[in-house]
Amino acid sequence: CPLAEFRRLMDETVAYLKSSRLAPGFDEILVPGELEFRTLRQRQRDGIPIDARTLQTLRENGLRWEIDVAGILDPQGAA
Repeated sequence: CPLAEFRRLMDETVAYLKSSRLAPGFDEILVPGELEFRTLRQRQRDGIPIDARTLQTLRENGLRWEIDVAGILDPQGAA
């Protein structure tokens, strides 16, 4: 089917699924990929979380290889 028709059908399917009654203990209904899409948008906005040990290793390797990693690891300049 044409792309516009496919999108319309998918929108209807998602709306139908999300209109279902919630199971006890759940706050919302998610469709496949929705949580990952939220995570993608959050990381595009806020950056990718890196634990302190990995961050330190990246900085040390940057110094070792004479690569300025400050702007890469923290675009706001706090690296």
